[in-house]
Amino acid sequence: MNETKAISILLVEDDAADAGLVLRALRAGGHRGRCHHARSLGEALEGLAAGPADVVLLDLSLPDSLGLETVRRMQG
Repeated sequence: MNETKAISILLVEDDAADAGLVLRALRAGGHRGRCHHARSLGEALEGLAAGPADVVLLDLSLPDSLGLETVRRMQG
């Protein structure tokens, strides 16, 4: 039997409508694993401190970070 591990996704997106589109697309594509939605980089970093994510979908224009600096800060 071939079991596939459900992947854990962290979606970092401050726009509720955009986040909804991504979450619906993930579900429509068959994603059934954990998906945590963070609305700021600070919230995302807190979430990662509590537990890792397999995939991070990162908006580069957040209320508390902008552009490549967002990526740098996410990498730690």
